[in-house]
Amino acid sequence: MTTTPDGTTPRTPMPHTPTPDTPTPGGLTADLYELRTPIGEASLFVPTDWFDLLTDGRDEERGAIRIKELVTLAYAHRPPDVQSSITDTFHAARRLFLDDGMISCGLITLETTAEDDAVTWQICAGVIEVSPLDPDISAGEVLARHFGEQLEGKQVYVESFPTAMGTGFGLVSQPGVHASGGVDTFPELPADGGAPVSSRYAAQLGMAAALSCPVGGGSGLLVVGNCFNPEQVVSLASLVALICGKSTVRRYEEDAGKVTTP
Repeated sequence: MTTTPDGTTPRTPMPHTPTPDTPTPGGLTADLYELRTPIGEASLFVPTDWFDLLTDGRDEERGAIRIKELVTLAYAHRPPDVQSSITDTFHAARRLFLDDGMISCGLITLETTAEDDAVTWQICAGVIEVSPLDPDISAGEVLARHFGEQLEGKQVYVESFPTAMGTGFGLVSQPGVHASGGVDTFPELPADGGAPVSSRYAAQLGMAAALSCPVGGGSGLLVVGNCFNPEQVVSLASLVALICGKSTVRRYEEDAGKVTTP
């Protein structure tokens, strides 16, 4: 992807039409790897200096070079075996996100300073289809539909906001991680006078998500960010909302090859 001076990364391909029946390495079929005609493009408003795992697309060699550079710079203080494990994780995540049709996965890491704790953020973006919206529908109802989970009675904050594509919906949550490894994406609210939510979990994370789409439905952009420190979730949410609010998605018309604006 190329980056323009205003901080956007335009012409990021949206999911493509697969070319069937072509064998690929590892026994996987071409519906995961062989991409033919783009169905549209996204102009992403993202930081110009972050590391995007998906910049190199299916070019494994270039992707490996960039990941090695990132790990060497960001984790120079870690022993070689830890660096190797982190590298393997990035490679696996990169392939998984590409297979899932994501168009961007940015990483932001900053070391601990005298004023602030360490920052480890991951922000992913993908194009999804959104049905026409009822004018009276709430932000919680829209996002619950795409997360497949009810938000009533959960410790989650939701709001609506205007975007370059029409309308946007955002949420902020602090997922709880159980000692067993299970995760509650949207923790239940504590009972009146009950123990705080944090007491139920071995750890908590921060999560912010935002969806931007035309009011009449169509192709929308879903942006989801995660951070290791739950106290940083408000700052994370500001960046997620900025990316989602200023980015646009345009779908090509199948019959004329033209672009349909949001």
